[in-house]
Amino acid sequence: MCASNTVLSSPWLCRIPGSLVVVLGTSHALPLEKPALVNQLLLNFLAEEQSPKYMLPGHD
Repeated sequence: MCASNTVLSSPWLCRIPGSLVVVLGTSHALPLEKPALVNQLLLNFLAEEQSPKYMLPGHD
């Protein structure tokens, strides 16, 4: 998650490879500004099936 109007970082920092969402019109206090939205976005992310980034030997 990235807020579009944060003054703590440059807008290009929101362009994270693999990022899920940029919440327009919010600042670095995004969880305080839109707590219900943040909670829903986190729940949606956690509910998604994630593929392993790497496999340890013997764990196929």
